[in-house]
Amino acid sequence: MKKFFFILLCLVLLLSAPVYAAAAFSDVKATDWFCPYVSDLTDSGVINGYPDGTFRPENEVRYNEALKLILLAAGYPKQEPVGGDWAGGYLIFARQKGFLPEEDLELTRSITRAEVAHLAARALLLAPDGGMSPFSDTNDPEVTALYNAGVIQGETSGAALLFSGDRSLRRSEVSAIVWRILLYFQGQAAVFTPPEDPQVILTPEGETPAAPVRPQEPADPSGTDAVPEGKIRYRDRLIDILEDVPVFAYDPKDFYLENGRMRCADRNLRLVHGIDVSVHQGIIDWKRVKEDGVEFAIIRAGYRGYTVGNLVADANFSMNIRNALDAGLEVGVYVFSQAITEDEALEEADFVLEAIRGYDVTLPVVFDWEIVNSENARTRGVSTPQLMACAKAFCRRVQRAGYDPMVYFNADWGYLNFDLSQITQYDFWLAQYKEQPEFYYNFQYWQYTSKGTVDGISGNVDLDVILLPR
Repeated sequence: MKKFFFILLCLVLLLSAPVYAAAAFSDVKATDWFCPYVSDLTDSGVINGYPDGTFRPENEVRYNEALKLILLAAGYPKQEPVGGDWAGGYLIFARQKGFLPEEDLELTRSITRAEVAHLAARALLLAPDGGMSPFSDTNDPEVTALYNAGVIQGETSGAALLFSGDRSLRRSEVSAIVWRILLYFQGQAAVFTPPEDPQVILTPEGETPAAPVRPQEPADPSGTDAVPEGKIRYRDRLIDILEDVPVFAYDPKDFYLENGRMRCADRNLRLVHGIDVSVHQGIIDWKRVKEDGVEFAIIRAGYRGYTVGNLVADANFSMNIRNALDAGLEVGVYVFSQAITEDEALEEADFVLEAIRGYDVTLPVVFDWEIVNSENARTRGVSTPQLMACAKAFCRRVQRAGYDPMVYFNADWGYLNFDLSQITQYDFWLAQYKEQPEFYYNFQYWQYTSKGTVDGISGNVDLDVILLPR
């Protein structure tokens, strides 16, 4: 969860295909498989079309374009031109990080699917996967790792799944890959937040990009701004208030940022400052993190893939939890869930409980179930009753093991997918990247930014607070 600015929530894509964005390009239809990815990235200024109003999805992508897109999507900093070459800084940076070989590269040639897979896997710090490849035409371990992370999907040919690594990457395909990298990189936070460096990317040299078309605010379905009693207005919807769910207990106007850290003027509330991390933060100097005022950390134990559904341990979990505890931080843990049954939710709970065996985990064990916008996402169509059954199964198992369960969600999921009235006995962890909270219901933990800076961590990190009544 690196240096991004908040633009769109992924749930918008899942609930309704963005027809407005398809209209931005004469050759992109709402029914095209790549339309949601192109829509989000174009609307956010990450990629652009051509001056004639086309996107040209079948055009090939140059190596330098893919290099810059992938590095920025994976949270690495903007690089300055070198020797008049706008991509020179990205090439040097990628080589310093070990993402690219030292051999000569023609950056203006087309990049292959295999080359993109290798670059993306290394940029995301994915360990080469020793498992069986899902593809019939390659056993490349980095390709397999990227597939298991949900970043690439391949294409079917009869009963076979092909990767076609030698084929040049198309503009439609790189849009999907960059979108999924953003999603994966944010620890599966499912908040679409493009890089802070909107550039003229994927546009031929010498041509001016077409300006992205911005969506209009949805019309008020009631024809008036008045909110009926017993309702909440959220986006273009009127939602029934859940009477059994406590309302947020504090005045949002009392919250403010000071030097990038959340503060609150209410003397009856204490904010405990923390972070949440995964392998994407790399090697962390936890002593320096502690000295920078961080009091707790919620650490990813692992994740369930959103296509095949395998449970995978976070590569840095053991190191992170051990060193965080040694530095004197309080620790909680989370698992990125894609459970579709109670049995899978219980499997995830047992997975986390086994991972924390022997560690002094005093903060919650978190059920982090999120919507992934992909045609192949195994959670597509999961109903609210199914989701709540999974959440409750996970939380009950964690509670019986002697730990405090907690449920993570953003505003979209909290209002539209979860039934919070069924889980009020557990703590809520809200993800809402704003200076002042705007969620109607009460929550105990708040992830308020994905672009925080903390000494001891290279790059940006999620910042959180515990809202602790005095």
